[in-house]
Amino acid sequence: MTLGVERLRTQYGGLRPLRIESLHVAEGQRVSLVGVDGPAAEVLVGLLTGATLPDEGVIHLFGRETTTITDPADWFETLDRVGIVSARAALVGELSVAQNLGLAFTLSVDPMDDEVLSDVRRLAVEAGVPLDDLDKPLGAVARPTIARCHLAKAVAVSPSLLIIEHANALTTAADAPAFGRDIARVADGRRASLLAMTADDSFARAVASRVLSLDPPTGRLVAQSGWRSWFR
Repeated sequence: MTLGVERLRTQYGGLRPLRIESLHVAEGQRVSLVGVDGPAAEVLVGLLTGATLPDEGVIHLFGRETTTITDPADWFETLDRVGIVSARAALVGELSVAQNLGLAFTLSVDPMDDEVLSDVRRLAVEAGVPLDDLDKPLGAVARPTIARCHLAKAVAVSPSLLIIEHANALTTAADAPAFGRDIARVADGRRASLLAMTADDSFARAVASRVLSLDPPTGRLVAQSGWRSWFR
């Protein structure tokens, strides 16, 4: 089991506590979670990665309860196995697309040596970043390209788990399903588990093979399936 949550309850300043009764993501599984808004998703990412601890409940990450990860070096090693696709991740508009991707491998990106450039091109192809955009300033390319730069940066460290935090907001509404499919393809290609938080049903279905809806007051998760999913 890559990720497990049981009886989670945490106060975070919202109208009600963040509650999740039971959530499990198996190895290689892709799961979408609908019903967690932006502020709650940010809190949940911190909880799932062990950056913060819940008021109540238990979270297991890669088979370990997060409360047992007390050494900073141990925590950083665990965090290296998690890739996060989020608008909160930093990209530098003044740098080129290639330089932004190169920062995943080195701080020396001006100039960039041939080995790093080769890694950048490989990563761009995998994430769907157009090679013609690599030499352009990040601020000059379209939102779908920027979204895929976030994906590329998240998988550069070869994570075992991808956490997708409202990443459809990184791109356009028209592109969101295609972006979800790109994320799913990359996750499957790397045999990584995936948990996506989103309010966009089309993105949720594109990125995951299992879509769950959260009832915030109770913390219960309900699977979207069959004809009902078409009317949500």
